[in-house]
Amino acid sequence: MGMKWTGLTFEIAAEEMRRLKSTPSEREQMKLYGLYKQALHGDIPNEDVYPVSQKEKQSLEPEKSSALAERVYLTN
Repeated sequence: MGMKWTGLTFEIAAEEMRRLKSTPSEREQMKLYGLYKQALHGDIPNEDVYPVSQKEKQSLEPEKSSALAERVYLTN
């Protein structure tokens, strides 16, 4: 990566990123995606925007099996 695109607007730089000759590494893609989303939407809220039910809280417990987590995910 390491490109410096000073003087470009965000929209132009984002479009240029879509036209790269080679695909950035997965790590670079994740960093770019995070920066892109933050630039568009700002920081994530500190508090939960969507209240979580007691049933959903229980489904987030780490001792739950992945099969149970999948089942809860599919039934919600």
